Amino acid sequence: MAGKGRRSSKIFISYKSADRPIVEQIASLLRRLYSEQGVWFDKELIGGQKWWNEIVRQIASRDTFIYLISREAIESIYCRMELTEAWLRGKHIVPLKIRNAVVPPVIASSFQTIEISDFQPSAKDIVEIIASIFEPSSQDAAPPTSIWKSRNVKPIEHNCLRINMEVSSHIEPTHINRSVCNTGIFLIRGDEISIHASGRITIDSGQTFMQPDGRYLDLPPDVVQYFQHPEAFSVKGHPAFPNQSIGVIGSLFGWIGDEGPDNGFFIGLNHRQIVHSSGFLHLAINDSKGAYADNSGVFEVTVDLRHPQE
Repeated sequence: MAGKGRRSSKIFISYKSADRPIVEQIASLLRRLYSEQGVWFDKELIGGQKWWNEIVRQIASRDTFIYLISREAIESIYCRMELTEAWLRGKHIVPLKIRNAVVPPVIASSFQTIEISDFQPSAKDIVEIIASIFEPSSQDAAPPTSIWKSRNVKPIEHNCLRINMEVSSHIEPTHINRSVCNTGIFLIRGDEISIHASGRITIDSGQTFMQPDGRYLDLPPDVVQYFQHPEAFSVKGHPAFPNQSIGVIGSLFGWIGDEGPDNGFFIGLNHRQIVHSSGFLHLAINDSKGAYADNSGVFEVTVDLRHPQE
């Protein structure tokens, strides 16, 4: 039993099926300390909504999340979503690297990763794992900053997840002076994403916008007009995006990881792309001046995520 100040004995192990043998060895050794019920990993891997709901329930009920990192696990959208669910809940994350896997930067910079033997954990490996569980590293990163009104994850196929979100359009401006939502969707190179969004944007405060017929219109102060997304309107004076003299409002845009908004993409009604970097998907209203801080509605956003090699 863990002593005072140590982590309690409730552990979730996330893994890909190809790594099942080493997971069973790790679980067997840890159960000698934490009991049979103290260490849980999914033995069925059956998929579907009921299965995913049980995964989330188990993560929520545990204190420590062991993430077994292999190439297959990194490619798995389900393993990555399990990691996100644990991280967002403030669980203690213990990444274990095997088979010379390449650890994504967002994990490497956020947690202290332990590299263990590929086939059979050594005594040294187990000591390091137990030490990490008992005495969490001060390097553990805070959970990603995520702002949404609701979020639902739905398995579609063995290699496809659908994430439905209600993203508030009323968010305090951030350091980049935009309303930003970290979706909690962890992407890697080779992922395929499809994004659909709908909602309402407020244009006010005397802004100038381009009408659908190409003519510019200056809105007098205190005049408010509402536009259904994705009716995008070009606006003078907004930041170049990307590398243009005229920005666009009336639409969400997104970016991945550290790319930042200036290297992002407009979403419009539908947006599809193959991912060429890694990190969390961010969404924002293209508003550099806080003009939409008075919005009270939400954007309904659906993201389909798949990794074709999984």
